[in-house]
Amino acid sequence: MKSATLQYGAAASLSAASVTLKGWDDALAKECLHTAVKLWEEEQTNPTPAPSRPGGGGPPGMGQTMEWRAALELLIATNGGETYMKRLLEIYPTIPRASASAVGRLSAPYLTWTTRSKNNWKKR
Repeated sequence: MKSATLQYGAAASLSAASVTLKGWDDALAKECLHTAVKLWEEEQTNPTPAPSRPGGGGPPGMGQTMEWRAALELLIATNGGETYMKRLLEIYPTIPRASASAVGRLSAPYLTWTTRSKNNWKKR
């Protein structure tokens, strides 16, 4: 059975993997990012209905938290993809504060620093 929490969790993990794999296995990094984007688009276009039984989708707010994680990881993996930034800003007021602590990573200076650091590290 399809689960929004699992879909977004997989998209977040694959996005993070794509960043990690760049420079070691570019083909696999590209495949990971492609799959993450596909999962994101599928869930955004055709949202999975909430489970009918209590606790079926995890604790309250879990789906929103996983969507936040997926959007954040995709934002990083795509070097600031506007779609993901827009969604993060839309759901920011509704997510649990623990997840919101990652908001400092959303700034343009962070993304610039991350990109520069990654490029400098590759040159070593």
